[in-house]
Amino acid sequence: MDALSHHPAPPSQLNAVSSSSPVWLSYVVAGYGNDPFTTKLLQDLLLAPDSKPPYTLTKGVLRLQNRIWVGNNKDLQLCLISAMHMTAIGGHSGFPVTFSKLKGLFAWRGKKADVEAFVTSCSVCA
Repeated sequence: MDALSHHPAPPSQLNAVSSSSPVWLSYVVAGYGNDPFTTKLLQDLLLAPDSKPPYTLTKGVLRLQNRIWVGNNKDLQLCLISAMHMTAIGGHSGFPVTFSKLKGLFAWRGKKADVEAFVTSCSVCA
């Protein structure tokens, strides 16, 4: 008997299941309550999951065409833009690259203008 792959008396039941979720995802979900459009969207999708294409709701997280819906959470939007522009991931690479990175992952109304305003005001890029 191999000690790593076999148990002398395998358990007949599963006692616990754990899963992990990124902490920042809880900020996304928490911000939904402060946005009337997103609140209504959540209500509609909870009642009828297929009622608002291309929006979907999975485990409390809204998505727009597989991108995480951030809604009108300005603090989180700023944090996401900053992370994609000012960190090693972004490297102050300008508007097109910063916007492209965000576009593939996150969605909110006015994202393009928000990213452009952020990058334009970046003292390193100026």
